[in-house]
Amino acid sequence: MREEDLYPQVGQWLLAFLEEYYPKFNRLVLPGTHQRPLKHVLQRQGLAHLFPESATWDVRVDIVGLVQKDSQKAHLFFVELKLNNLRLIDVGQLLVYSRVCKPTLSLLLSPRGLTEDLHDLLVAFRRLDILGYQGPPGSSNCLHLGKWNLERCEPEMQSLVPPLTHYKAM
Repeated sequence: MREEDLYPQVGQWLLAFLEEYYPKFNRLVLPGTHQRPLKHVLQRQGLAHLFPESATWDVRVDIVGLVQKDSQKAHLFFVELKLNNLRLIDVGQLLVYSRVCKPTLSLLLSPRGLTEDLHDLLVAFRRLDILGYQGPPGSSNCLHLGKWNLERCEPEMQSLVPPLTHYKAM
């Protein structure tokens, strides 16, 4: 299995998630964000005006969702996937993307979950501070890491560190 093989099912899950939490918004999953820089995808979709800084976003996020309520404001949702256990270096990659682009929600998922070292750092030593970034008002302001369930085609919500229990839509 290749990482790209998971993109369709993760994209479908993200769209369903956005439909559940943002029923009054226009919702879409942006195509090709893993192949082309996000700035180019937003330009091609005619959405760059919603994110003034996006001309500088030379990042390739695996799956990007977007919700838009009016012609002037939109919110991004990131999902980065790994086939192997999630490591600190994977956190660093998505953290930089999230600090630059400020998504409302940013998830790092793997069918294998976290390495023992990363789990211990975050849970046993309570170092959730390393997951923080400044998102828009109403965002979780931190990465959420966990396991992607291949059979159910969704994240194992109980595996997420930190939990998404406090998540509320705008």
